[in-house]
Amino acid sequence: MRHFCILACCFFSAAAQQSNDLARPSDLRTRGVTTSPKISREEAAKRVTRGYALIIGISRYAYLSGQNLQFAESDAEAVHDVLINQESGNFEPENVRKLIGPRATRANIEDALERWLPSVASSEDRVVIYFAGHGFLAGNGEAYLAPYDLDPKRMDATAYSVERMNEVVGKRIKARWKVLLTDSCHSGGITPQTTNEAINDSLANVAGVLSLTATHKNERSFEDSSLGSGVFTYFLVQGLRGQADSDRDGLVTAAELVEYVRSNVYNYVHQRGEQQSPHDNQEFSPKLILAFNPRLVGSDEVLAQGELAVTANMDGVEFFLDGKSVGMVNREKVLSLPGISPGLHQVLGALRGYDPDGPREVNVYPGRTTTVNLRLQYVKRPHKKTAVDLFKQGVKLYNKGSEKECRQAADLFDKALAEDPSYSEAALYLGRAWQVLYEDEKALRYLKKAVDLDPNYTDARISYAALLLDRDHTQEAIVQLRHVQRIDPRNSLACSHLAQAYRLTAAYDKSIESAKEALQYDASNAQAYLWMGDSLRASKQFAKAKEAYLEFIRLTDFEASTFEKVGYYLLGNPFTTAFSKRRATEKQIYKDQRNIAYFGLCESEEKLGNLDGATKACRRALAYDPQDIFAHFKLGEIDLRRANVLLSKRDPGSRQILWASRNCMQNVLAINSEIEISRTAREYIIKIDDTLRKLDQVLSQ
Repeated sequence: MRHFCILACCFFSAAAQQSNDLARPSDLRTRGVTTSPKISREEAAKRVTRGYALIIGISRYAYLSGQNLQFAESDAEAVHDVLINQESGNFEPENVRKLIGPRATRANIEDALERWLPSVASSEDRVVIYFAGHGFLAGNGEAYLAPYDLDPKRMDATAYSVERMNEVVGKRIKARWKVLLTDSCHSGGITPQTTNEAINDSLANVAGVLSLTATHKNERSFEDSSLGSGVFTYFLVQGLRGQADSDRDGLVTAAELVEYVRSNVYNYVHQRGEQQSPHDNQEFSPKLILAFNPRLVGSDEVLAQGELAVTANMDGVEFFLDGKSVGMVNREKVLSLPGISPGLHQVLGALRGYDPDGPREVNVYPGRTTTVNLRLQYVKRPHKKTAVDLFKQGVKLYNKGSEKECRQAADLFDKALAEDPSYSEAALYLGRAWQVLYEDEKALRYLKKAVDLDPNYTDARISYAALLLDRDHTQEAIVQLRHVQRIDPRNSLACSHLAQAYRLTAAYDKSIESAKEALQYDASNAQAYLWMGDSLRASKQFAKAKEAYLEFIRLTDFEASTFEKVGYYLLGNPFTTAFSKRRATEKQIYKDQRNIAYFGLCESEEKLGNLDGATKACRRALAYDPQDIFAHFKLGEIDLRRANVLLSKRDPGSRQILWASRNCMQNVLAINSEIEISRTAREYIIKIDDTLRKLDQVLSQ
């Protein structure tokens, strides 16, 4: 615990701006643990409103030397992950924007804070803004936050005013509940005028704001390398995960979180002979809900706190607590985990290539430290020969790809797993086989089993995430893929799957960022170009989308008969990810994804005004999937645009193109007459028929 910083937690209530909802003195919380009647999981979930969040973290600055921070970016990542988790913040991933490191420029902060949040948040929503980085005072006494591109020579033009932020949060963002978390003043401040008291006063300078700061004046706010986090943010994250839920209704309210963070930060630092006591001004309604953990609803578990001290005999050991990864342990360096509820907990230490230590149970006692010694002693033992032989036979059948052979393979994988219950590879392939056979529930069970058997088995986690995406469990898929990134930060396949996941949730900026990261680690990752193209197109960046689609097409430009290569080009390895639903072979993946790319190229070309290129691309999309209802519709629209040009010139050739458009719209109805796009197709057909009648009358005269 070394450097000084200020952490402020300000809870804004839009009610403060509406007299009907203004908190009365009787609504304000009282000190101590709250109690409430037990409620059902369904009742608790109904109280959780939609959430939006902006997460900013900057450890290293472009133009500041010698003033780097240790945990600002990792703390921001931790807050992001706890907010999108379904057992904590319950924010939809697409509703959380993350600006980390070089992305946290003043321009990007302004865009997200002043344009995006006011445009999306409504009067019933939750809004969280988290900033971790430098803060400072200018010569005139005004407080500023430091974006990544802060230039000390141009403070006025490159810093971001706290007063401006307060005005935006207090007046322009129309949300019911607003939360501002800032870690903005550290030792080695940018200006000598910077003090914790001055920064905190500026951050709290909004009517109706509860300001929770990490310290009183003249105190230091600590980071702790054994936690791998700032002390304040560590307990903030623990509290949002459910440790702050003192009445066990599954909901973490502002009152509970403030009390939990205040007491635990003080106790943790005080036990180490230091002083840090978070402070708040008590101006908020206890109805302010910040997180929901459905697992805790109705639990009688008491939340008096204990602590775990985790050691390991090797570097890079991942520690799992109750099935969730909570940190990495290195030799001769203790991982401290305070704020743990007492009682039995399951622990496990995992390192790829070694037999795990656990799972086993340890008892955590209130007010005491329990030591967990992880000892990974054995290189992962060879599996039983009988199990390996069964597995190899199964892989040969599985690779052939027919339904009959996949069922035979599944039977062999099942027998291999029965012979050796620790055989994670057998569980993985059994899950994949069931997925190819459209038995998704069985597939999910065995893919998860592969992950449980070997928590650091990245292939298993990626396959599990791929099927979760296919089943529309996007949030859990993102959690799994983020876990892969913690184990293997340069895993291009995990990044490209994240690009797909964020695309599915309309988080297009995140999708593009993940795709670029995937390509940074593997320039031949074709899927990254595909999902980046889709997200760029959805963001109306059609020229860039066209480039991405063309690169995907170039990377996958080989004969479909050589589909064995498709797995390599599209997936990184034919067997590193599960097949998607309805895609029983790699050849089908090839056709489906080429169809997606050509349709995206078609729409991009159309938006760029290149109708010939658009027509060609749409026809290529239909060559890969003749039942693509959207490609038929788009081709019909393009023909209508052509016909309109010819009609304006009284060109009789318009008649032929109108009929071509009509045929496309008729194809739409033939494929599926019930969806919304078919209603528009019918309207087009009526207009085309009317135009053709009029045209025939003109031509007959």
